[in-house]
Amino acid sequence: MAPSQPQPDHAAPIMQEFLEWVPKHCINGTNGPSATPSSPFMPLPDLESYLKAERRTSKLLKALFPEREPRVIAEALELFHIRVFAILILIGKGRFIEHVVQHHNLRDSQLPFLEKPTHFPTDPNDPKFWDLFYEKQFAFCAHIFRDNENDTKLEDCCILPIISKEAFATGGSAAIYKIKLHSHYDRLNPAVGTSQVSCHKCLRQPRCVST
Repeated sequence: MAPSQPQPDHAAPIMQEFLEWVPKHCINGTNGPSATPSSPFMPLPDLESYLKAERRTSKLLKALFPEREPRVIAEALELFHIRVFAILILIGKGRFIEHVVQHHNLRDSQLPFLEKPTHFPTDPNDPKFWDLFYEKQFAFCAHIFRDNENDTKLEDCCILPIISKEAFATGGSAAIYKIKLHSHYDRLNPAVGTSQVSCHKCLRQPRCVST
């Protein structure tokens, strides 16, 4: 599916504002064994607050479809596709949101897409569309820490929302860290202690490119 002409107004102030806002408001998380958080991710509450304020979602849609009314309801987009929408804009594919909102399997709840999903849009002028989306999505899909997940296998590109990390103990193939998690992604039970978390084993995927 290719979006119709004319092309979106990328020079629109609201579009430029968003493209500048995202990198400025990402937070460094952890990817790999480094003790220093250095992998930027966008906290979902911050993205939601920004886009919902001052009708920014509606304004971005208007900039993407300057020639007509978009076939997207802003409120529904904010509820089901807000991260997908942001990713599409960042990779220059925002107009494909009209296609995406028609398919339940392309909702935020299905992120990250580890394989190209059915109904994922195609751009005949850009064969790298899926690859661009795949790489960019991990900045919007920081891992949520929950109890009893010590041996969870994660994709190599997965960003852990660990904003500080200090080695506590090591042994065998695992390491124990004293960490501080971004509050939105911390679903651990305080009663069992949240300062020590076993490191997660990564499932290596050679096609991954860290963001």
